[in-house]
Amino acid sequence: MTTLSRSRVSTLALLMLALALGALLFTALTPGGENAARLGATADSAEAAAAKTVVINVADYEYSKKTVTIKKGQSVKWVNKDEMKHDATTSKAGGPKGPLLAKGKSYTWKATKTGTFKYHCSPHPFMKATVIVK
Repeated sequence: MTTLSRSRVSTLALLMLALALGALLFTALTPGGENAARLGATADSAEAAAAKTVVINVADYEYSKKTVTIKKGQSVKWVNKDEMKHDATTSKAGGPKGPLLAKGKSYTWKATKTGTFKYHCSPHPFMKATVIVK
């Protein structure tokens, strides 16, 4: 081999090595990847908890989601982004009964019963939405 062809072979070998290492790292760091547990990469528990909580913002006298469907055991979190105080409340047993929230405050309700829970804002009864728990 000439010096030039050896140089090309070395460059090609380094490129292949870099690609192999990149593929290995991608597989290892992807949640659920074959090597994830072995290399210490695990699903973030905060992400898992967040997946169980549905966030509904309250702004401009509206709930950001008119209807949400969740599973029993999941939570709904209402966050008031409005200057006015708002809540999320229902008269149905087992449904949300939140306090009046000032701007920036939140209320979290965990669904312990299945059913359809129509709720409203006590001071602004025209604000209505529904949580369906399966």
